[in-house]
Amino acid sequence: MRLYVCDSNNQYTLAPKNVVFKEAKRLGKQKLVCKTFVNNSDSAMEAIGAQFLGLENEVIGCLFLNAQLKVLGWEILFSGTVDTAMLYPRLLVKKVLEYNAVKIILAHNHPSGASYPSQQDKTLTGMVMQSLDSINVELMDHLIIGDHVSSMADNGDIAVIRERISKSKYSHSIDN
Repeated sequence: MRLYVCDSNNQYTLAPKNVVFKEAKRLGKQKLVCKTFVNNSDSAMEAIGAQFLGLENEVIGCLFLNAQLKVLGWEILFSGTVDTAMLYPRLLVKKVLEYNAVKIILAHNHPSGASYPSQQDKTLTGMVMQSLDSINVELMDHLIIGDHVSSMADNGDIAVIRERISKSKYSHSIDN
């Protein structure tokens, strides 16, 4: 598929890359406005994928969902450098409460093209899950966007992290 633009002489030419990215982001935002139903990594990526086009630095975004898994909103919450972006759980919880979300999907890009979650990504996901547990909100997935998209729910990481947190809570309740 190609995108063409009409110039002042009514001539159509192939759109430059920056125009294509801008249009893709605009269309992606329109899709979010219509309360898209998101129940898996494919539908989440379809809803937010265009938001990551052309970014040179890591960013972390969040898709806020209601109990029926309809999109309440999308925001890029944190921006970083070419290989790091920090997420502050306190600020994420504040946004979750502002949207009155019941579930969220995190997403962040790897400008390097790496499409798998790093150990730092897994640690961050665990911290977010613990923070959200305290307000009864579920982290459904954490998408890593590089040359491809990796879903931490689809590859089992979310379940492993959730189990580890659950065991840790159980262990603390017995110790006390």
